[in-house]
Amino acid sequence: MKKLFLTAALLPFILLTFKASAQENRNAISTNGLLNKMQTDMLTNKVSDRHWYSNFETLENNEYTFDVLMKDNKTMTITSKMYADAGTHKCYLLVEDKTLPKNDPKRRMGLFVDQTVKITRKDAAGKEMVGMGTDSCWLFKVISGKINYYSHLSETKHLNYSYLKAFQIGNGPVQSLDSASLGEAVYKDPKAYKLVLNSEFFRAIQKYNEDNK
Repeated sequence: MKKLFLTAALLPFILLTFKASAQENRNAISTNGLLNKMQTDMLTNKVSDRHWYSNFETLENNEYTFDVLMKDNKTMTITSKMYADAGTHKCYLLVEDKTLPKNDPKRRMGLFVDQTVKITRKDAAGKEMVGMGTDSCWLFKVISGKINYYSHLSETKHLNYSYLKAFQIGNGPVQSLDSASLGEAVYKDPKAYKLVLNSEFFRAIQKYNEDNK
């Protein structure tokens, strides 16, 4: 009888302990799942980054007149759309030397991003679009807000995730895009953070900027 009474008395404690343990297990599973997702997304981003140049034909990519600042401080003006070299995985502008015969292979040459400091152009409203040179592409700030949005193309219309290459918090460093870095930036905004967990990075940045004007 005493054993039965003791068991009955301990039952609430046992159930509470079991519930707490189960919750800890769920939290651990959730945390591990999030970490695994971030690791997977980071790997995916590295892979997709390796092939970022292959989607140029599917994106808006118009011809513009760019003012170019070279690394040797020389300047030039080039009218071209963006191109990407599949061999070097680098962006370039097409330069045409019309003083050379049309059958001369040097008449049309590529000016590659790593030869430049930056390129600039004016948009339809007269605003200067600056493309800072990196090792693979020029980065243009195409959306400004609490989180700035950088693209490897200077287009500002019909933007989506395919244009997104990097982001920047305020005036901080420009960062490569992955779940871990963007998640850390927006975690205080639950709705934006949820979008990051669903790999909807473009919408996450839009949502965060809308909520934090």
